[in-house]
Amino acid sequence: MELKDRALLVSWLEDQTPIEQISNIASMNAPQKETISEKARRAYELIWSWSAPRYIGTAGAAQDRFFERCGRDALERRINRARWLAARLNAS
Repeated sequence: MELKDRALLVSWLEDQTPIEQISNIASMNAPQKETISEKARRAYELIWSWSAPRYIGTAGAAQDRFFERCGRDALERRINRARWLAARLNAS
């Protein structure tokens, strides 16, 4: 990931930017102040999807499937790894 992508990702994490806002900006074709790379968008989506329990939407469905396949402890470990990654990105 390029440095500008990493900086943008960190700013989204710090601001706790809603995933819908990132998706809307990414889908716009007009030039933006913040150019969103696919890598940065995907990284944010993954961290957002797994950094907390989600009960609705595609993130909730993915967590439900993971819970059914692997159990509660595995889901908690995955959520903790996403939180760790977000904290690591914020610290650097």
